[in-house]
Amino acid sequence: MICCTFAVDDWWFAVDVHRIQEVVVAPELTPVPLAPALVRGLINLRGDIVIAIDLKGGMGLACGQGTTHLVLAGELISLVVDRAGEVVEVDPATSQKPPDTLSGGAREVISGACRVDDRLLLMLDLDRVAHPKRVAVEESS
Repeated sequence: MICCTFAVDDWWFAVDVHRIQEVVVAPELTPVPLAPALVRGLINLRGDIVIAIDLKGGMGLACGQGTTHLVLAGELISLVVDRAGEVVEVDPATSQKPPDTLSGGAREVISGACRVDDRLLLMLDLDRVAHPKRVAVEESS
């Protein structure tokens, strides 16, 4: 599987490259009053209004200051991350269960882990991170 990698804090993540439409650095964010902390704001992407979701908040961490957006293919959602990485090939057969050290929101959105070169890549389940019900749960917390 060909994956797009990106970093949040010191963690490296990977998602299927076909799930990413594009990477946008530092777009202008429009705040959304009364939105849950998970929603960083809205971006105007060539006339489409895209919700920017803070990936740190989606994993139960303190919301971050990342400025790199991974716009999901076929959805009006971007994930705010600290920095984009490279495109790598990952053998799905080498994927293992998520590390036992993960807790809370991170455990809910990580589907597996694998080692590529000298890094541990955490396989992010985009359907869990960007699901509207998950955002609604964060809002009521």
